[in-house]
Amino acid sequence: MVSSQELETAIRQKVQNVSTLVVSDVSGGCGQAYDVVIVSDAFSGLTTLKRHRMVNELLKDEIAQLHAFSQKTYTVSQYEQMSSSSASNDSAPAPSATKPTSADLQAPAPINSTGSRPSHNRTASGVSIPELTLTTDDETLSGLSARNAGKPLGPGAQPGGSTQFPGTAVPPPLSPSISRLHENRIRSIEFWTGLRSYLEIQFSGHNADAGAASPGPSGRSPGDAEIERIFEDFFLSQKHHLTASDVAKVRDATGMFGMAGV
Repeated sequence: MVSSQELETAIRQKVQNVSTLVVSDVSGGCGQAYDVVIVSDAFSGLTTLKRHRMVNELLKDEIAQLHAFSQKTYTVSQYEQMSSSSASNDSAPAPSATKPTSADLQAPAPINSTGSRPSHNRTASGVSIPELTLTTDDETLSGLSARNAGKPLGPGAQPGGSTQFPGTAVPPPLSPSISRLHENRIRSIEFWTGLRSYLEIQFSGHNADAGAASPGPSGRSPGDAEIERIFEDFFLSQKHHLTASDVAKVRDATGMFGMAGV
């Protein structure tokens, strides 16, 4: 077990020029899992993958005592740009609401039911009042009708699923074959960066008991081929559940540019 104070001290001692450091114990205070944000110009000119590999090597003694370790690394200029962008978004003025006039608040004109086409309700000022139609979904778990009782339930009717009701803003799942929890996890950039960090911990460095790593081109560390192969295999198994934008974000965040089919 490593306390948050011990981990913070180790990072500041082993990573050069740390200007900002955030250490978060995500194990409920047990000291077994940490998320860290490290800001240092020591990361200048390095890809995300090389930054993470450098931190893993410098903190290998501390990481060996943890169950999970997730990191985000930025240069000073990157962090300042993110902070200023966040501040500008927070200070953006909220859209002003238009106060309704007395004419808008008058009772709607009666509907003309004598014609061949139904007319919409309109106020005296000509503002249209939308009509609301309520529908039921007999494919939900609670409303399954007897005639459909023998049919397999769709994803929306399964526990943990999401049902799309007409007229609501609930988006349909990207892939009906997975749960909403599954979808939310694989669309999270932190999920993929955490997976890559875990693979680096398992395969980077020399471990005689684990056997020899695959040979690779000069300039690459032992274990790189295994990391990329396992990451790519799992990523490709999930890619059809993601949008093109999701795929691009994962590639940019992880630095895995050799993924086939991306």
